[in-house]
Amino acid sequence: TQPCDYLVSTEEEIMLDAGETARVPRGGSPDLRYLLTKREKSCISQACRIYKFRFRRDPNKDKNLFLYLGDNVSNRLTGSAVSKRIPTLRMSGGKTWHVMSRRWLTGREKLASLGFPVTASAADSMGVPELPVRDTKRASAISGNCMHFSTVAVVQFVALVCYN
Repeated sequence: TQPCDYLVSTEEEIMLDAGETARVPRGGSPDLRYLLTKREKSCISQACRIYKFRFRRDPNKDKNLFLYLGDNVSNRLTGSAVSKRIPTLRMSGGKTWHVMSRRWLTGREKLASLGFPVTASAADSMGVPELPVRDTKRASAISGNCMHFSTVAVVQFVALVCYN
């Protein structure tokens, strides 16, 4: 899979997630188009400059470029440019920004990246019911510092086999 494969949220879910961000008071005047703080916008700008210098490509055309906006880019740039993997999800509340689509991962998309069956196709392939996600804030909290679903399943299986 590629990082962009996890952009699975519907327009409604994106708007619910954006609405949650817009509801929380921010310092200064937030850019309503992107709902980001000045610091988050600065992180994106700095990271895109670094990307352009390092890879000699337009970061806005890389469908797999995600940036974690919770870190200070001047001393820690966390993104998918080198690894082609979504940055580690954290509980700190920093957004994982998708540069090309100019939005962040929703809670549902974070869960999808961790192997949770949040889409019909994923649920069908796993033979389980689809996990409904309506509370994006709770979904984001669950996904922070979480392990991939299949990894946990293997660990549990080994534990059951070895200690039963």
